[in-house]
Amino acid sequence: MVKQLKHIFVGGFVVGSLLYALVYVAMVWHAYQFSNQSKFTPRHIPVMLVLGNRTTTKGVPNVCMTGRVDKAMTLLSEYGGDTLLASGGADPVEESFESQVMASYAAMQGFSGRVIQERKSTTTYENLVYSTPLLLAIGAKTVVIISEPHHIWRASLLAHAQGMSKMFDLHFVAAPTECWNMQGVLSTGALKEPLALIKNYLQGNFKIQPNEALKSIDKKL
Repeated sequence: MVKQLKHIFVGGFVVGSLLYALVYVAMVWHAYQFSNQSKFTPRHIPVMLVLGNRTTTKGVPNVCMTGRVDKAMTLLSEYGGDTLLASGGADPVEESFESQVMASYAAMQGFSGRVIQERKSTTTYENLVYSTPLLLAIGAKTVVIISEPHHIWRASLLAHAQGMSKMFDLHFVAAPTECWNMQGVLSTGALKEPLALIKNYLQGNFKIQPNEALKSIDKKL
């Protein structure tokens, strides 16, 4: 019995390791693909949707997140537009809102445009669910979703599954943050990303589905 359990454990570990390795390789490939596709042709003036991350490290804004804001401001300057939607709810560790930290950082960098804060989300899935009605409310037509290279593939899968590409002229941009430039695919976020991809797949989040936030709006109407 003990020997059988040992074989099951070892077999499960081997299968799990192989699955992780396959997803990791796919994630790395997509990370570099998105990194090399920074140019896009917007049909309308774009709105930048920046996905959140841990708010601070050692008491200062987390460069893994602020680098995304830097990219958003650069793109607004390059393509026109003045609206940045910062998406991220409460950080349970730092006791602050991701969106608030991003908004404050943008202001400190001299950004004079409009910053909209989405404060309810705690996952990437929720980032997109709760940001969609805010984008619709301001009449956004072209939306650029920004995150780090290792994270943008999952964001794109979730956005397409929620039907965002049918609502907006949708683009995805990988932000080369300081975290990415220093550690790349060996950063903590990148090493955790395959597990997040597998989890979202098992939860069915990559299947085409109606946006939950929009369903709630329809009920109210």
